[in-house]
Amino acid sequence: MLLLAFLPSESFAPSACAAHQPSQAAPRAAVLASEADGPSPEEWREFRQKLVSGGLKLTTDVADDEAAPPSVETVRRTVAPKNEALLQSQSDELYREYISGGWAHPSPVEAGGLMMRMPLPAQFLTQMRDGSTEFWPAKLRETIKAELPEAGEGETRTTTESEALMAKFTSNTMYCYRVAEAMMEDRIGGIGAQADEKGRINAKDLKPEELELLRLFSESQNAWQQVCLILAATDGAAAGSSVVLNRPLAKGIDDALALRILNGAGRTTSTDSAGLVTVAKKLEAAFGDEAAVYWGGPERQEEPALLVHGIDGLAGSKELAPGTRIYSCSGLGVEAAADA
Repeated sequence: MLLLAFLPSESFAPSACAAHQPSQAAPRAAVLASEADGPSPEEWREFRQKLVSGGLKLTTDVADDEAAPPSVETVRRTVAPKNEALLQSQSDELYREYISGGWAHPSPVEAGGLMMRMPLPAQFLTQMRDGSTEFWPAKLRETIKAELPEAGEGETRTTTESEALMAKFTSNTMYCYRVAEAMMEDRIGGIGAQADEKGRINAKDLKPEELELLRLFSESQNAWQQVCLILAATDGAAAGSSVVLNRPLAKGIDDALALRILNGAGRTTSTDSAGLVTVAKKLEAAFGDEAAVYWGGPERQEEPALLVHGIDGLAGSKELAPGTRIYSCSGLGVEAAADA
């Protein structure tokens, strides 16, 4: 489906529209503080940051966090100066939020969270550390093991010592990433060397693991640097539904695109076509030159777009998960957005 981010006026905060689909799709979403009782997004973010970094302190703990000097770990590190400068030029408010304590941490897949596409070498590394027995993670483990230094002359290592040395090497993320990257590039280069004079490769000449590598490589390229907002998640599933935040498609809405947002692509004319056209004109008038439209992913392209936003109380919307303050609606439900 398609994805949209509307920036029509101060009364309607930045939001996102995306297509229904189980693995990818959509733009950015902004969370607004609602008027309901409870902690603000900033207070909740600060609480969760402390919980992840150090756990909850008991009332019997005597440590005074406010009096304690900042540790090395709490000093902010500049990791991407150019990205910081770009963020500041785009949004001073988001820049101030980032510079005063932006943070992220791995977490289980949950509605309202984010998923980011790993480079393929990082994927192999993560799978290896998780104990995967699939070919390429296992191959990476074997490659690293083969690079372990030999025991000194006249010395032998016990099983425990060998395991400890392997654990030390596999805990070095930069080293393991380089090994995984070299392993992948070497095998892909070998596959490319099998091409004939016209650049064609006969799939029948490739081993099953080589075909698998090509498939994984193609998938990683198609999803390069994708950042996904998780709309729904179920136990035992990688993600029930998510939308990509960084695949812009258009910078505005015309009448044809407005109809597609409301009715989907390839659908027959709605039974209430006059009402649909009326709402489409509302969308075009409200957001025409101020809406960023995003591709919503490869699946369910025939369905109406999904609007993801941060406005509590917008008619026809539902919260992704309690407390996230991220809401979604689709089809004629987006009419309320045009009226906001």
